Amino acid sequence: MKKVLNMLTVLLLAVAAASCDRDRPGDEFLESEDPCLIVDGRTVHRFDPLGWQLGYNAARKEFRVHNDSMSDYYILECDHIPTERGETVTGDLKWSGSSMMYRRNLTFEVMKTDAQGRIWLWSRKNRIAVSVMALK
Repeated sequence: MKKVLNMLTVLLLAVAAASCDRDRPGDEFLESEDPCLIVDGRTVHRFDPLGWQLGYNAARKEFRVHNDSMSDYYILECDHIPTERGETVTGDLKWSGSSMMYRRNLTFEVMKTDAQGRIWLWSRKNRIAVSVMALK
């Protein structure tokens, strides 16, 4: 009986830990200074200053992160430019992969911002973490 209880406890802890991971992006994402796109826990794109560029259009509320040839990219267009942690923003996200991916009307929570204009966003429902930079 004690073994069964121990196994149930371990199982419940594993389920709780797995569900917590779904509720927020990983620490690696929040600690990274380089813009990146993570979908379902997998890093799809990460900015590399040697061969990538950042773009920002304040009028269109659009953030672009792409390599020099535009073969790898992600573009986020928001309903407004988020500025504060905890704020909610809606946006359309497009990115390259095995084919072009496009998700409309994603709801993101601002997880973090900094003085350099970096913004870390998390869509809990869609399990998408994206960081961008509002260039000044």
